[in-house]
Amino acid sequence: LGPGDVVEVRIFNEPELSGTHQISDSGTIRLPLVGAVDAAGITPDQLTIKIADLYNERFLKDAEVSLFVKEHNSRKIYVLGQVAKPGPYAFDGKMTIIDAVALAGGTTKLADADRTLITRDQNGKQMRVVVRVGAIGEGRSPDVPLQPGDIIFVPETPF
Repeated sequence: LGPGDVVEVRIFNEPELSGTHQISDSGTIRLPLVGAVDAAGITPDQLTIKIADLYNERFLKDAEVSLFVKEHNSRKIYVLGQVAKPGPYAFDGKMTIIDAVALAGGTTKLADADRTLITRDQNGKQMRVVVRVGAIGEGRSPDVPLQPGDIIFVPETPF
């Protein structure tokens, strides 16, 4: 989980303690009675246990907590250039370049898909790789896995 993600916390038989919360830029959510809870950098399961422990310490007995991630805003990829719907898209865990282009509605007629560029931040340095998306779509090249934060740019054909 990270800043910008939206989670829904449900506490069985405690509707006034349940609700939807966005993780702040500082990495916390504010819950009734317990206040700020660190949520960034941990898994949803870890946050569920943490919330249950906080409520059980002082307010409830054997709280049954459910947590649902409603929006994964901290984990995005960006698809730009000659695609039908450019913009940011939620990274779903195991995405490839073909998944990203498909999410963006496919390439336009002006696209030069075989010169698609992936820009990735690795250890503070930007790495750029040219990917032949047209060849991948035709089965002539292997698909390329993506990482959160990747920027995919489909250029316009020079002709």
